[in-house]
Amino acid sequence: YIAKPFRAETLRNKIMSLIKMKGQTNEAESYVPLEEGTGSKVDLSYLRQMSDNDQDFINEMIKSFVAQTPNDLDKISEFFANKQYDELAGIIHKVKPSITFMGINDLKDLVLEIEEHAKHKLGEMLENELKIFNNTCWKAIEELRAELKRQQ
Repeated sequence: YIAKPFRAETLRNKIMSLIKMKGQTNEAESYVPLEEGTGSKVDLSYLRQMSDNDQDFINEMIKSFVAQTPNDLDKISEFFANKQYDELAGIIHKVKPSITFMGINDLKDLVLEIEEHAKHKLGEMLENELKIFNNTCWKAIEELRAELKRQQ
């Protein structure tokens, strides 16, 4: 039995332990962050692990994030400016998986706080949080664009 949410590594290890393949290890491969130890905003190790290091899939996920996130950031700013807190909470909830896939670890706790503050209509707390969120997302987009260029 594996409880959700589970990591791909956990599932693979469980399957391997059940089928006991000869010559195979029960340990999943390790994956290296995008730019380990450089202060990078992005860590693609989860995406690499989940995709079994399928570079085409990784590139498609990066392209999707780079294409969609600026639109989401515009909507977030608009919803905040218009005090549309329910819509703001909804779009923040929508972007949470992307934050996880792209390994933007600086935002993992912040998105939860923003979503909670938006649900409770705490506009004064959201202003600074959204500035940090916006700046970090743009830095991540820049890094991901550079990663796509490296892959060409």
